[in-house]
Amino acid sequence: MCGAYVMTPSDDEADAPSHLRGKVRQALLSALGLRLGMWVVEGYLAVERFFGFLKRLLFTCLKFVGRQIIRLIDAVVLPIAAALTRRRVSRGSVRTLWGYTPILTLPHLAACDKLLGLQSESVVFSTYHISRQFDVNLQKWNGSAIWMSQNVFGPSLYLFRMAVLYWITLRYDVISIFYDRSVLPGQSRFGLNRDELRRLNRAGTRIYTYAYGADVRTRGITMALGKYNCCIECPDPGTYCICNNQELRDALSGMADAVTARIAMGDMAAYVPGCRKMHHWPLDVASFAVTEPPERNGRPLRVAHAPNHPEFKGSRHIVAAVDRLREEGHDIELVQISGVSNAEVLRQFSDADVIVDQLYIGFHGYTALEAMAVGRPVVCYIREAEMLADADACPILNANPDTIYDVLLACLRGEVDLTALGTQGRRYVERYYDLPAIAARLGNLYLDTADFGPALDAKLRDRVGHLEAGLPSIDEASVPERFRWASDRTDGDGRASPASARQHIQ
Repeated sequence: MCGAYVMTPSDDEADAPSHLRGKVRQALLSALGLRLGMWVVEGYLAVERFFGFLKRLLFTCLKFVGRQIIRLIDAVVLPIAAALTRRRVSRGSVRTLWGYTPILTLPHLAACDKLLGLQSESVVFSTYHISRQFDVNLQKWNGSAIWMSQNVFGPSLYLFRMAVLYWITLRYDVISIFYDRSVLPGQSRFGLNRDELRRLNRAGTRIYTYAYGADVRTRGITMALGKYNCCIECPDPGTYCICNNQELRDALSGMADAVTARIAMGDMAAYVPGCRKMHHWPLDVASFAVTEPPERNGRPLRVAHAPNHPEFKGSRHIVAAVDRLREEGHDIELVQISGVSNAEVLRQFSDADVIVDQLYIGFHGYTALEAMAVGRPVVCYIREAEMLADADACPILNANPDTIYDVLLACLRGEVDLTALGTQGRRYVERYYDLPAIAARLGNLYLDTADFGPALDAKLRDRVGHLEAGLPSIDEASVPERFRWASDRTDGDGRASPASARQHIQ
């Protein structure tokens, strides 16, 4: 009997339905997981959007509440501050503040106010290594507030600054500040906060604004001043100064009605329309030791130059002039000073025969005054005689990049009496930049603008008269005529006067 042939599936074939079912199950689970994952993601995003909305709503509410609280504090504090100012003015016990840019003249300016019988302090939020001698230094508190703002509570810095502003309105009657910063941040990189100015006005505070250079200097106005200016070799326009004309316009807009007076001097007057021109750099001249000029005894003529930024001072032309003179066989050396303390700068000035300040800016800097205070002659580019405190008595040898070689050559040949110019320089700063001289100038400023009232004005007038009577007399400087400055408004290089340069921002 033939056996029947029965077909039986192989093992693989038997497992096929199970394998397919596994794949289907895996696909279903993956799809379900993907769907669940999408639901989770969508849910998370929805929750995140919801909490973001709550955060924005809460921030808006806090901002609104904060504004109302600030307005309430304004309504309480500012009238009290105004009443305190009126009371102190009537009693002749006016308090003045100098801030907030931490430059080394602030303590000296406060000392000048004290010579007028006023109570004065310097206030800063930060310091440079060059000087830390300020009456009120808020650097640690300000640093803590910055850390709190970055790590704990965003408005911490603003609240700290507002508290300081209220303290200032209650404590001081006159504030003198520079254009680059106020207590509250300005509307731009440079400039004063307009809300702060309005609060100070409501508190009856007299506000004086001063220019120191970078806080008002713009490239357009500076380039219009003439062939040589501090912008022609600027390595990075927009970094070191306010630079932009529109930014300066914005910084100065609306300020005329908010401040008591705007003050500038020298080249800085070109940038501040309607300013009161007044030299306001004080020196405590008695603290500068005058030493006899070092004996030559066959040594080279020593020229010292101490630029903080060589590209703004025409330093390369000084180097080139000295190198040329040396190549011609003249005995001369250049000492370039940088990265040292102010005391070391003055020591090296005392060891030099002549100091070159700058050849580009068109006005002498504070370093030139310090050099004259130690009895050393100064070479500097002076664009206009009108920029000087006293053009006839100023002993500065005028030089620009075209003439620095001739000036140094004349010094080598003995055509310039360097010893006499050094003596006259010391006399010049005693007469025009010593603390009593600046104090008398500030006193006249307050008499003309502060409206303190008859009683206090009488006291101020008496103090000013006493200070002016004690200033030394001064004679015409013995600068050779060819190294003086022209008093006309233009010259061959087409330079513009500050008045015409100001047209760029008006």
